Amino acid sequence: MTRLHGLAAFCLTFAFAGACAAPAPPAPEFRAPDQEHVVGMFSQTVADFRAGAFENWASRFSDDAVLHAPNQPAIVGRPAILAWAQAMPPIESIEFTNVRVWGAGDVAWGVSDYTLALQGVPPDTGKQLAVVRRTNGEWHVVAVSFNTDLPLPAAAAAGSAPEN
Repeated sequence: MTRLHGLAAFCLTFAFAGACAAPAPPAPEFRAPDQEHVVGMFSQTVADFRAGAFENWASRFSDDAVLHAPNQPAIVGRPAILAWAQAMPPIESIEFTNVRVWGAGDVAWGVSDYTLALQGVPPDTGKQLAVVRRTNGEWHVVAVSFNTDLPLPAAAAAGSAPEN
């Protein structure tokens, strides 16, 4: 067999193997109970933060989850996400409003606005995006990103001399 025939036979073997393989089972539909569950994850986050129940909150994250908090590098993995929450100043108030959730199959995403007041820190308002994935029937957070709506502090006036 020539080299060209060998290559063709190799390619055909893989083409037929792929065509004969059993199709993957379809992902379950994203239904109203799924949407209610994911909305409930937003509500439970507020309850957990108000109670200081950070272990319960972190348990809803996947092992490889990513948290993008403002003004810092990405926080990767459930243990690091838990440590981040435990290191925050005490929470005076937290609220999620305008929660909206969509999904397709085993993936859902939701957005909300937030208000947050931490002890000794000016109150913050902003928005967030969360992505969750269903694995073995359980929904876990795989990514969250949130950022503030507050304006940046005013920059030093252009041309002003630095102080000594």
